[in-house]
Amino acid sequence: MFVFLSLDSLHEHKHLNMKILCAVDFSEASVAAASYASGLAARLGARLELVFIQPLLVASVEADPTFSAALFEELRRQNEKSLSEWAARYKADSYHLRIGSVVEEIVAQAQDEHFDLIVCGPTGAGSAQAVLFGSTTQGLIHHSRTPLLVIPKEAVFQSFKNILIATDLEHLPHQLPAFFLKLCQNFKSQITLLYVAGIEEDLPQDKVNSALNWARRHFSGLNVAFQNYFSEDRILGIEETVSELEADLVVVAHRHRNFFQRIVHPAFSVKLARNLNKPLLVLEL
Repeated sequence: MFVFLSLDSLHEHKHLNMKILCAVDFSEASVAAASYASGLAARLGARLELVFIQPLLVASVEADPTFSAALFEELRRQNEKSLSEWAARYKADSYHLRIGSVVEEIVAQAQDEHFDLIVCGPTGAGSAQAVLFGSTTQGLIHHSRTPLLVIPKEAVFQSFKNILIATDLEHLPHQLPAFFLKLCQNFKSQITLLYVAGIEEDLPQDKVNSALNWARRHFSGLNVAFQNYFSEDRILGIEETVSELEADLVVVAHRHRNFFQRIVHPAFSVKLARNLNKPLLVLEL
């Protein structure tokens, strides 16, 4: 189970053994994710593990069972060799090859080994990766209960001076993951709450004040601000605010298995990850 703390109580847990799981598939997107995860782990003093999932072969074993088994074993050896090389290159503390459904196995590894964070790229390997948003990333956004950090291909780990938390003002996490609070403290981050309102919408000041109180309580000692953007396109509002504030990280929180159609729905997180050119941290409410 990943750890949740307040920023105040974090000072009493300086030696938490935080663990980061980076899912790789040896694609270009994975290079950026592994490099970013390596830098983040070093900065936070966290353990880093790389995981690669080898899908089960679906070719007809009945047609040639000997060939299928041999091919599968050869692929496993090649993948394990590549994974070992990647682990050395990105200074991972460990690596793990699992066999099965990609999303299910990543989620299971994170839960079984109590990882605090999953890091992945925005696309998966394959000929369609330049056109289609990665199905693995979509699946993780929809099914992972472990916080997920989606790294765009052009991202390079540097700092988290400016963190933008996109919110609908209705749903805010009761607690925040310990690694995220440690990261904010480490960089003395500026925390900005962003609410994208409809053009004809009146700004709900009572909810704004409540959200600011929530942020000040969780990010004690850090600068906290609120910004609104009027647009019917919430993705555009977030993108333009990210550019204006030069944000280093965008944070969203959503619920699983519900019928919200705004910012708390997983589908919104998927669309945002597809369009955003900054790292996106997806938390569960």
